Amino acid sequence: MPMSQFLRSLAAAWLSSSGSGLTWVPWLRRRRLEVVMGAKAKPALTGAERARAAAIKELYVSFKAGDMRGALAQYGSIVTAAPCAKLPLSCYNGLLMALASNGERDRCESVLADMEAAGVARNEASYSALVHAHVAAGALEDAVRALSRLRRDVAPRLRTYAPLVKALCRERRVVEARSLWREMRADAIEPTDELFVAMLEALAAESCVGELCELLSEMREAVDWLDVCSLEAIRAALATHTAGGRLRADFVHLREGSPCPLTNIQSLPAPSLDAAERRRLRDSIFGAVASPRQLDELVKFVAWLDDHPTFTAVVDGPNVAYFNQNYDGGGFNVSQLGSVVSSLERNGHVVLVVMPAKYCERHVPNHAKQPRTTRMRASSPRQELSDADREILASWAAAGSLYAVPRGCHDDMYWMVATVAGAAPIAVTNDRIRDHWHKLVGEREYRRWQSAKVANFGIEIMNNDTRDVAVHLRFPPTLARQIHATLLPDPPATAWHIPDAAGSDRWLCVRVAARGSSLDDDARAVDHHQHHHHHPRHHLLFNRHRDDDDDDGRALKSQGYA
Repeated sequence: MPMSQFLRSLAAAWLSSSGSGLTWVPWLRRRRLEVVMGAKAKPALTGAERARAAAIKELYVSFKAGDMRGALAQYGSIVTAAPCAKLPLSCYNGLLMALASNGERDRCESVLADMEAAGVARNEASYSALVHAHVAAGALEDAVRALSRLRRDVAPRLRTYAPLVKALCRERRVVEARSLWREMRADAIEPTDELFVAMLEALAAESCVGELCELLSEMREAVDWLDVCSLEAIRAALATHTAGGRLRADFVHLREGSPCPLTNIQSLPAPSLDAAERRRLRDSIFGAVASPRQLDELVKFVAWLDDHPTFTAVVDGPNVAYFNQNYDGGGFNVSQLGSVVSSLERNGHVVLVVMPAKYCERHVPNHAKQPRTTRMRASSPRQELSDADREILASWAAAGSLYAVPRGCHDDMYWMVATVAGAAPIAVTNDRIRDHWHKLVGEREYRRWQSAKVANFGIEIMNNDTRDVAVHLRFPPTLARQIHATLLPDPPATAWHIPDAAGSDRWLCVRVAARGSSLDDDARAVDHHQHHHHHPRHHLLFNRHRDDDDDDGRALKSQGYA
């Protein structure tokens, strides 16, 4: 008997035996079966329960309308009618946030007590509202105590720390602010740009030069740039509070290949990845492969690269060959791939082409746009490579400049891992790997990797002849758009160059003199120098790598900054 007929017979038999008088239900949905089979109905609400449900609904309406007075009235009526009534957590937290915005900390404490009496567990949002209420009322000590209670029960978030840290900075209570800052970092919470600026302003106002240097080092490891408003705020703070001439901040224009006009630093570092960063990205790529076989093949490729360390550029073969080919009649263009390789070689690069094995045969896939009739005939169109194209591929293979990615393996993983393996060559591709990078590293790490290791290309057809092309290569910049720290010899000082988030060539140069030194005389000398002549000054660049943080700290102390 078919299953549908069996179910129909079963339901019909039950209906006839139940005496319910119900007819056959055409669809055996779960809810309808529960009704038909006599599922126990929910008991009717009492009058008090209906009134409480209506009051809770009105409470939500008041929250949505921003009606603080109405929300308090509804909550009061609920608690008065049933002192230990258990409301949804969102009701309590909504009320707490509304009270916190007005600094009504006593009422916040009362609501928290009601939650405890009703057996409702308080979460991070509940405590966060209490901290906000204390801060709004100016009771910073109580806010610190509330935060301590929170840390005992649940993990705090940035929104809990931020208002209290900013308030302590405004009050110039830098010892407490720094203590709270360290707790925040211990909880693995990253400060915002706004918090960095607030702390820098407070430290400058209190002439805490050593801690200001430490914070700048910390900021260099946390962010690459600041927005213009933040840079202006730092400049204004250091213009007002100079710590006896030890602090200065000025805007300068920095361009690739040009010295800093203020410090005469000849060049700031280019984008780069240190050994630890390369290792982390390499491990992330290994962890992203889909099968043990794919991992084994990728590890073999990395070992092969280690045995062939001369390559300085690895080319994403399909990405170059398919560039500008999305038209009727377009296809896998080995000739333009050869043009890009030749251009790289003319620029002094030793080139490796990474290519899926299926593109190294006589007949290759053609993923370019095809005419409608072609698409109807075959779901996977193919093209035959010309003898000239096959000769190009054969010459690369013979020279050891072509790596055929095994079938079933993702070729993007190969050119990506090449940039962090062996001699760490640059990758030549226009693929922004949107499908991969967010699974491998964070946005900032991806941005640094792309800036340091990826070169883009363009191909221009000349004289309407697809065989005559001009290749345009855009190599990684020679100036890394990130915070740089540089030791200056005379007077002994550290220069911090901070770019703006908009990408302009306007940077903020913050200089911090060593203990016992002053930048006042140097400022006059620099002004005279800028108007009359150029004189090179020696400098020592800090290594920006995270592995060298301790070395940076020792360097600061040895120079007398702390």
